[in-house]
Amino acid sequence: MKKIVLIFIFCIISTFIFSETILFIDSTPGRADIMVDGVIISQQTPALLRDLTIGAHNIELSKSGYIADEISVALLENDIKILSHTLEYGSIPLLFPVQDGVQINNKNIQEMLFLENGEYSFDMDPELLQITPIYPWQKIINGLNVSIPIISIFSGALTVNEIYNSHDSPGDLSVFTLSTIGVNAVLIAADILLYFTRDKYYKNYSLPTAAIEIEYPNNLYDIAEDMVMAGKLDSALHYLYKIIEKYPNANIYPNALYKTAKIKIINGDIETAKAFLETIILEYPLPSIYNSAVKSLSDILLRNGQYRESLEQLDLIVFMEAGFSREEIDLQRYKILNKWYETDSSLYVQLKKQLESIVKQYTNSSYYNFYVEILLELNKNYNDSSVQ
Repeated sequence: MKKIVLIFIFCIISTFIFSETILFIDSTPGRADIMVDGVIISQQTPALLRDLTIGAHNIELSKSGYIADEISVALLENDIKILSHTLEYGSIPLLFPVQDGVQINNKNIQEMLFLENGEYSFDMDPELLQITPIYPWQKIINGLNVSIPIISIFSGALTVNEIYNSHDSPGDLSVFTLSTIGVNAVLIAADILLYFTRDKYYKNYSLPTAAIEIEYPNNLYDIAEDMVMAGKLDSALHYLYKIIEKYPNANIYPNALYKTAKIKIINGDIETAKAFLETIILEYPLPSIYNSAVKSLSDILLRNGQYRESLEQLDLIVFMEAGFSREEIDLQRYKILNKWYETDSSLYVQLKKQLESIVKQYTNSSYYNFYVEILLELNKNYNDSSVQ
């Protein structure tokens, strides 16, 4: 009886813990860092998480130049969810139509600059606008620079006075004088430390990135799509490669990879197409193109005779409301197995099971009679070959 109860409890726990959940995470801008329940993960947006447990989770997204944000998401058993979130700017946009002669922290800038919250100094001469970030603790340094000389003079005067005017024990200093000397020493040490950290701050200062990586790549992609519609594939590739080479953090980047891969397939450059599709699946699983990339890669592997790998790709398909149906993918499995069966007759049982599964599951399909005919034909051909 105890064993039955334990098995029952285990089944309940397994249902809540080990059921597959799928969460797509996308953000604007892209390539934001992801923290799940307080733990930083290696993936950046867009990301696909398959191993989250059932229940509520806290997702925090952060990116340089933007305000970090936290979103709560609840996952149910066998749940598939898409989390898309826009981060707010944590910086002030400045537009410089003329790039020459504008620097920040002695570094040349692009046509648009995003300044993070803080204080800056602007120095202008006829040929150069120099923008310098002010160290956050600079006011404390300024205060120390004023107070240290005053306290030094005061403690020095007290020391000299007590050394030469002490009637009891010449050379002995009072507690008050020793305290002022100690305070002065601490202030000097703090000042030195702040100067050191300020130098490090300016050395490591980097320019935040922002909307220039959103709008301009989108414009390039729109032009590329127009070129595709006009049949000018080489011109389309020219604009797509501008996105791929210069804007890997842009939201449109995965779409550019996919569009380029499809053109490469048309042009016969299968290896480049394969590499781009693999990059989408592993690093840029954008929900809108993820399944299409998986299916396209499976087709390439089938064409190359890599049947096992082609089937394994189909296992990665995520069945969302929009996109491929289970029937389409099961039929694709049959096509791959059938092609493989032509080179290896030992796959008969596996091929037959796949067809039987299709016939059993899709009785209401408009292709149901066709599936039955294929199964009967497979059995007939196998029996004929066995007799021979």
